[in-house]
Amino acid sequence: TRERILFAFIQLAERRRDQYSHIRLLEAVLLLLLLLLLLLQTTRADQTMKLLLTTTLLCSLSSTVYAFTAEQIRSQIAALQQSETYLNGLALNDANSYQSKARASTVQALDGKNELSAKHVANFYALACFYHATYQVENTETADVINEWYDSTNWLTTSDYCEWFGITCYQEGVVECEELSDTDSLLETDLSDTDDRVAGICLTDNWLTGEVPKELGLLGGYLSLLAVDYNAELVAMGPY
Repeated sequence: TRERILFAFIQLAERRRDQYSHIRLLEAVLLLLLLLLLLLQTTRADQTMKLLLTTTLLCSLSSTVYAFTAEQIRSQIAALQQSETYLNGLALNDANSYQSKARASTVQALDGKNELSAKHVANFYALACFYHATYQVENTETADVINEWYDSTNWLTTSDYCEWFGITCYQEGVVECEELSDTDSLLETDLSDTDDRVAGICLTDNWLTGEVPKELGLLGGYLSLLAVDYNAELVAMGPY
């Protein structure tokens, strides 16, 4: 029936998934088509009601529907931490773990932000784990005095991790890292529409300590370059 179809589209509008612009456009088009079908089959009074309802739904699509709340971010991070067998599923129970610190940083930076996808949240959390696991962290290799990162420009202070020092996102299919030689600095990819995907982490000789966290695996297959050499007090990540 028309009512069941309308209810289905209301549910569609209320879902908070990966919120890319082409998905929002598709939802808007579908809602407009639904309105047209309803107008062709209902009375004039029903038309007014359906028009008001659909207008409200369309307005919601362009505003709060695509803003992540703090609770949604925490829930997604909890699911991420449980999603892979190589990750410590209990780490978030420890308030002093780098994972808990990364979760707090992610919530602080992304809470209420519009135009974000679930993948953006995952990438931010993975990089926040990397930061808290390697920033002034003791290990068997560290000296008595542990230095801060040599350069941590924009890290965790802006929601766009593509602007962080040492982070390279996909741009025109090329990954670049200035610290590497010309033969090693360019990695080709045929991926498109992935400008928020982390392609390279270039933090050579940046005074990293601690241990490279396994949460970098949450970045997925898009990460094609990890340059953290010449950090003498950094321990490589363990096996997955």
